[in-house]
Amino acid sequence: MSSVTGNSLRITGMATGLDTDSMIKQLMQVEQIKVDRVNQQKQLLQWQQEAYRNIINGILDFKNKYFDVLSSNSIFSSTNFSASSVQNILGTSAVVTPGTDAKTGDYKVNVQQLASKAMYTGSANFNVATSSKSVYGIKIDDNNKNLKVGSETITIDTGRYNSLSELATNINTKLSDTKQAVVKNEKVYFVNKTNIVNNDSDLSVDNNEISVEYGGNIYKLQIDAGKYNPFELADKINSKIQSALADGSGNKFSVDNPNKKLVYNENNNSFEIQDQNGAKVGTNPVINYKLNGETVTDNQSYSGVFSDIGAVSIDYSVNTFSGNNSNPTTATTGSNILAYDEKIIKDFNDTFAVQVNGNEAVKITIAPVTIDPMDLENNALKNSINNALQANGLYDGAGSGDLFVDKIVDGKLVFKSTTGNQIRIKSDNDPASGSALSLLGVTENYELTQSTSQKMSDLINTSVSFKINNVDFNYDFSSNGADKDKTISEVLKDISSKANVDVQYSSLSKVFTMTSKKEGANEQITASDVSGSFIGTIFGEGDGTIAAGEVAGKDAIVKITEPGTAEQTVYKSSNSFTIDGVVYKLQSENAVGEYTTFTVSGDVDKAFDKIKTFIDDYNNLITGINAKLSEKKQYDYKPLTEAEKEEMSESQIEKWEGKAQEGLLRNDSVLQTMLSRLRSAFYDKVSQAGTNLWEVGLGTSSDISEKGVIKIDETKLKKALKDDPNKVMDLFVAKSDKDYVFGGKNADRYNEEGIFRRLDDIIQDYTSNSISPSGHRGILVEKAGVKGRITEFQNLLSEQIKQKSEMINKLTEQLITKENNYYTQFSKLETIMNQYNAQSSWLTQQLGQG
Repeated sequence: MSSVTGNSLRITGMATGLDTDSMIKQLMQVEQIKVDRVNQQKQLLQWQQEAYRNIINGILDFKNKYFDVLSSNSIFSSTNFSASSVQNILGTSAVVTPGTDAKTGDYKVNVQQLASKAMYTGSANFNVATSSKSVYGIKIDDNNKNLKVGSETITIDTGRYNSLSELATNINTKLSDTKQAVVKNEKVYFVNKTNIVNNDSDLSVDNNEISVEYGGNIYKLQIDAGKYNPFELADKINSKIQSALADGSGNKFSVDNPNKKLVYNENNNSFEIQDQNGAKVGTNPVINYKLNGETVTDNQSYSGVFSDIGAVSIDYSVNTFSGNNSNPTTATTGSNILAYDEKIIKDFNDTFAVQVNGNEAVKITIAPVTIDPMDLENNALKNSINNALQANGLYDGAGSGDLFVDKIVDGKLVFKSTTGNQIRIKSDNDPASGSALSLLGVTENYELTQSTSQKMSDLINTSVSFKINNVDFNYDFSSNGADKDKTISEVLKDISSKANVDVQYSSLSKVFTMTSKKEGANEQITASDVSGSFIGTIFGEGDGTIAAGEVAGKDAIVKITEPGTAEQTVYKSSNSFTIDGVVYKLQSENAVGEYTTFTVSGDVDKAFDKIKTFIDDYNNLITGINAKLSEKKQYDYKPLTEAEKEEMSESQIEKWEGKAQEGLLRNDSVLQTMLSRLRSAFYDKVSQAGTNLWEVGLGTSSDISEKGVIKIDETKLKKALKDDPNKVMDLFVAKSDKDYVFGGKNADRYNEEGIFRRLDDIIQDYTSNSISPSGHRGILVEKAGVKGRITEFQNLLSEQIKQKSEMINKLTEQLITKENNYYTQFSKLETIMNQYNAQSSWLTQQLGQG
């Protein structure tokens, strides 16, 4: 006999002739029954959880449909209980909604004036925007393309280079691999590259070992083979040091000296130990870097650790050119340093075009100029651009115009316009011109658009004090002021939050506006500068004062004619108001003699249908839950084992499991309590309502089997809606002034609120996914969880299912162990029988020979 268990092939019964597999299978049936029993228990828990979740989902669907104020079916809207509707509307000056006590009949509305907020619109146009950093570009042509590096003479490719990095990349393609151009601090340094060798066959040429002495210990490091410039070599060494000391001395290096590192100082061609500020350090404990046996200490510089490290001299005099502003970019050189002047060059970076309000673009040519690096405010560039703009009528030279450069900060141009016109900056179409767009720090077709993320100091650069609506404000926007970095948005929000106004900037009109928070004639705005000029500058108010009474809101003026009454003129501070049960929302003003007319008609059926639909859905919900509570348990149908499923068809399995799932929630105490509370919500007195459930035509069914189903007397409910809709509304949706406390005591709130609001609170108690102050979620959610939410696996039943899974795993392991033990025992029996058979055969052989 043979069998395969797991990954093992067993051949059994060869000596004994026993069907070992069948015998062990019979012996294991008792153990398998234990596993099957727990699997069945787990399956029942899973089915029960699914049954709970189906009920939770049904309740939540009901809640979202009727108790969510954003739902179109929200039962809490007062219009649900109004016995009126609007018909025959002519005109658009007002939107009207009849309430529960609106009179029926014809109405006329003439809106003479809409209510408005107090608004002050500034007269000063502001359009300020900061560009990206200026890029002058480097012009290389036949006059400046040659460079001698050490003994090598190279020829740089001619053309425009936007940065030193671009130029250095081109230079490095021309150099031998023993030299390199490296950009540091806006300069190009020419250095030798060190060849780090690790030759296992010839150790005499190796130079890759570094010794680091720290805390009395010496750490041996090895640098990866390759060619490094001194900056790369210092970084590589630091990386190895950090790694070795962190591993070898419990992070002492990084704790004691977090900012000390080995640095190649390009200015004196040396290695040294520097702190984070770039200064040589000499603190204890001393860190000694032994490079090829030589020591670099904390307080000394060292050059010559590697024989080939260091600077490479350069010679730029191999070029001959006049050096005037029409020629290529002028180079500044040191022994091993190459830098270039920032300059405006004719037909290289000197032209752009300005388009105003979509008109034909005006070509601007900037006069050539070399920038003085000592001019920190970059006045030469600013003046050269502004002179060109003034020459073309775009700037008046005194701080006003379509476009000018207000200042240059950190190499970025701050453009300004004071006209309110649309301004675009673009390339000149002349192919012979040299585009100045990168010099200006803008891209093609750049539109000057002020953002409120711009700094307020770009508009006002002094200290200011002012009042708005008698609230004091103080800002210091000067270059060293506390508020110099505050954005326009931050300042406007600060003012708006304190002065009962909304201050805004319009990118369309390029002006600032200030409006009151509310509408109405009582709303006013006052403002004045105390020191400096904030109001005067931002709003263009010459004397910096907006006097009382100068800016005020307006009341709405409306003529309303109700059914059976004469026309009345109404003054309201808002465009939304309610009069005699009709909600008015004014939209526009009418001409003299022009009216919006409408008719309010009785519409009891609409209100009745709303309530009936709600009650029908409620009845369906509790009927479904009651069905689960009364469903009989089918004890003869237990969850199928895998072995049983193998003997059945899919349809048989489906029918069996359907029976097995019946009655899982029978007489469930949690659900019974919830239904009891829902029934009580209908019959307990609502303290704010002047009626009760019976008086409005609602009650329970006389059929005891329907268990809490609400029945409607259509005649009585329609009469109640017609005679006194407010009482019906209070009975169902009256509000309590007490807040709902999830998981807390809500007795007073319960007594005051209407029936439908009580239902909402009860449903919250059972289905909320939020955590209450006491640390609990909804009662049903804590028991079964909601799929797709955090509670899907954080609930009582999931924990029980997990425990069953762990028990199944444990029992399965025990089953496998016991099965293996049985096979071991039968294997021993086979061995004994083999020995017995061998002895018997030998004895028979011996007796036969005798």
